[in-house]
Amino acid sequence: MSYRKDFLYTYLIQAVSKILGLLSLFVVIPYISSNKELYGIYSVCISFAVFFGYADLGFMSACEKFVAESVIKKDVKQEIAYLGFTTFILLVFLILVSLGLLFLSYDPSLVINGITESNIKIARLLLLFTALSFPIYCLQRIVNVIYSSRIKSYLYQNIQIVGNFINIISVLFFFSNGRYMIVEYYIFYKIVNLLVGILGLILARNIFCISIINLAKSIRFKKDVYDRVKKLAFANLFATVCWILYYEIDQVAIAKLYDAKAVATYAIGFSVLTLFRTLFGSLYSPFTARFNYFIGEGNHEGLKQYVLKVVNMYYPLTVFPILIVSILAAPFVMTWVGEQYVDSTVIVSSIVFCNILAFLSYPAGQYIVAYEKNLVLTVSAAIVVVIYWGGIYLLHNIAGVECFAYMKALGMTLSGIYATIVVQKMMCVDILFFFRYIIKNHFASTVVCVLASNLLLEYACNVKSVFNLGVNIILMGSAFCVSIAFDIFTCKDIRLFIGDIFSSLKDRIVQNTEN
Repeated sequence: MSYRKDFLYTYLIQAVSKILGLLSLFVVIPYISSNKELYGIYSVCISFAVFFGYADLGFMSACEKFVAESVIKKDVKQEIAYLGFTTFILLVFLILVSLGLLFLSYDPSLVINGITESNIKIARLLLLFTALSFPIYCLQRIVNVIYSSRIKSYLYQNIQIVGNFINIISVLFFFSNGRYMIVEYYIFYKIVNLLVGILGLILARNIFCISIINLAKSIRFKKDVYDRVKKLAFANLFATVCWILYYEIDQVAIAKLYDAKAVATYAIGFSVLTLFRTLFGSLYSPFTARFNYFIGEGNHEGLKQYVLKVVNMYYPLTVFPILIVSILAAPFVMTWVGEQYVDSTVIVSSIVFCNILAFLSYPAGQYIVAYEKNLVLTVSAAIVVVIYWGGIYLLHNIAGVECFAYMKALGMTLSGIYATIVVQKMMCVDILFFFRYIIKNHFASTVVCVLASNLLLEYACNVKSVFNLGVNIILMGSAFCVSIAFDIFTCKDIRLFIGDIFSSLKDRIVQNTEN
């Protein structure tokens, strides 16, 4: 069965979603970062919200694999059992995280060094409402699994796009005419997310015949489900803990080592990294279910060839944006948030390299999970944490806040190399031949990307304004388009891939016309 139509729809909707995400990044952050200290406090407080995303203790990732296998086998009863069990686990630990945040809300100075008395109330309210928002996270995670396991994420994203648009527009109310209503904006943002999750669940009930009542009744601990998923879940749990240590607590550490303004300086670079993480996560997310479909069907050779194709086809979509942003980081930051964030330019330029091997690490990670190689997940996660915090311990007094960006890029790069080597051995593929194949297809276009970015750097603007930011974005987009065009011209596999897509679209149009 071909899922090309679902992939295409997913990417089209995600393209709209990412455009809105860029608008959010370029519209929202300039408003809320106008007060550097309060923006630093806001960044620290909402960074605790990410712990909700990991409260499933690895069971959500394991559940998603088995839900996808249940979907391909059309076993709705088993799917509901997995979803109900995971919801139970998630709720239990979300409540524990929420209690921890409630404790911190009494004294934000425990996590923010040098906070002034006038800003303590704002920090308390942000932490309080973050703590009370745990049901929203639970709803979002479960709804997302229902759609992604069917490679139908684009249906849910239609609703999310509307919600994101409302959140972006709301900034004009909360942060205009001298207002700086950051707490009110945060509450409104959470309410919109809750409504999006509810609408997504109702749509899933109508389209996929997922009974909300049966799902609610299944929310309990189930020994048989636990026994099935526990090995992969605990491997994911270790990876989750390592990911939190690597990715999610650096702003808290910076707040304790330095101050709120240092957090704000770092947060600009971290926002760009988060954008890349979201972009690449969306780009590769449909393959999680597709890889598990191959496993459910027992088609191991088909999965191998599919992974190799994904690595080759998605190289330009991941590597080129990273190179362009890194080279044009200085003018981009200056026109985006202004001169007060000039120190953030080095951080942006360095931190984006966390994902330079995304074209390898994302499909490799999905392949490893599909085959439940738990030890590999554990070692790969440990590499990141040891390199990251070991480097920060040695360099934080020497390199300052910039060391967080340097070590983040180094840790993820080494972990990606390890995962790639493991997958190469599992597939029995000559890794040197494979890299020569990648170089043959994409080396020339990569050189063009670097040259084009450096050439356009001379024409970039450096003064903060919406117009100048737009000019810089156009320059970055131009460098990307030139690089992609050259890659298509020099890579036969990509030309064939694009030809297949257009052929499928043409056949579908003809079929619809005849009907």
